[in-house]
Amino acid sequence: MSEQLRNDTLRKVDVYEQVRRAEKDTLPVPFWDVVVLTAGDELQAESYRCQLELKQQRKEIPAFVDYFVVADPAGAKVGNGGSTLYVLNELLLRYGDRAPALKVLLVHAGGYSQRLPNVSVLGKIFAALPLSGKNVASIYQMLELKMAMYIDFPARMDAGVMLTCADDIELFFAPGTWDFRRPGVTALGHPAPIEIGTTHGVFVLSEECKAEAAVATAHEPVTHGSSLRFVHKFSRERLLRFFEAEGMRIRCEVDAYGDFLQALGPDASDEYTRDHTNVVSADADLQRTRQSLFEHLKGVPLNTLLFHRSRFYHLGTIPEYLFHFCVDPTFKMEMGTSRVAFCAVVNAAGTKRVRALDGGGSGWAGLSERACCQHSAFRVGRTGNGSSDDAQQQQHLPVAAVGEKSVLEYCDAGANVRVGERCVVSTTRLPAGAVVPDGSFLHSVCVSSSASAPTAPDADADAGTGTGTG
Repeated sequence: MSEQLRNDTLRKVDVYEQVRRAEKDTLPVPFWDVVVLTAGDELQAESYRCQLELKQQRKEIPAFVDYFVVADPAGAKVGNGGSTLYVLNELLLRYGDRAPALKVLLVHAGGYSQRLPNVSVLGKIFAALPLSGKNVASIYQMLELKMAMYIDFPARMDAGVMLTCADDIELFFAPGTWDFRRPGVTALGHPAPIEIGTTHGVFVLSEECKAEAAVATAHEPVTHGSSLRFVHKFSRERLLRFFEAEGMRIRCEVDAYGDFLQALGPDASDEYTRDHTNVVSADADLQRTRQSLFEHLKGVPLNTLLFHRSRFYHLGTIPEYLFHFCVDPTFKMEMGTSRVAFCAVVNAAGTKRVRALDGGGSGWAGLSERACCQHSAFRVGRTGNGSSDDAQQQQHLPVAAVGEKSVLEYCDAGANVRVGERCVVSTTRLPAGAVVPDGSFLHSVCVSSSASAPTAPDADADAGTGTGTG
């Protein structure tokens, strides 16, 4: 299966590369009309808008798509279900009668990524990925990857809203005649280990589906977990009626997984509306809201697409991040990631690129086989003592060491830098000779808006490393 997933992933990336360089009337495949990001508050929303604008200017995302960001309202948390309702209403306000005919990708991207803090400022949807190669023209962050991996979806739908999260990756090989044209909500299912199923949504399958799933997964115990959800225009109207009945305001946390999906299908029961097991703070509004939502969605079909040849990866924590980028051979093979992506050796002043670094980091003696460097610049600097470091410099390779299970991203590293094992070093200047101890997390953030505040070198212009939108 891994070979099929890898080949199909590379195919999708190739198609997306064509799409992001194309005009709307020369598209090789149908694409999204609108891409919406949700944000936790207005400050985060403004940050997202700035990054989207920069990405459009750099032609990292298709220019013909409408992009906008919807912030959660101030006050009580509304959850990703509440965010969805505010987005559906915003679509109606912006596009009017056209809204039901649009193909919309909605990415839940709110929150400040406390478990993976190196993406807390840019946002999880703008987390960098170590993809490179002759067909990859520029940086891939989670946003580009989402659009690439879902490249086949718009052709298989008439109109509707596809819901996804910012910190997971779904790979799948799914030839055939499946589509998203059935009324209701269509959820995608992936085989996943039992431990993943205990913390993510899972399906209760019909007898026919159980038999099919048992054949496909006979060798190991699995669940079929839910990742993407497609909201057909029929069910979108039901959700908007509920939102109107609530006075266009959500007063408690609503979950697009639990609260939406559990109300769907022929055997739906309202028992879940009284279950507060996984609720941080339960109040009278929560049960009333759930009950009202259940009444509005009752009778809406729940359709499932079970992609047996698929993989679900989560990148929401530091252990997951280091494991998948540095260690996991299945992830690296299926995703086509590299040890080195969009890096460069630059002169001592950091103003001129000496050599581009990409791919496996061939010849770079100090780079562990299980490390990852992306979108960073490494400065030259001779030792003059005839050591192996001098030989590295003569080949225009970094005189730097990056240890096992460590990720270096968006960095400006001087000569003779040493990064230990199990480290995350992000958006940081490392002076010549710096040593980062094992198990370190190092991340710098600009907190001044004054003209004298230090800024990272523009690697796009000076070093050609593609440092992205930070």
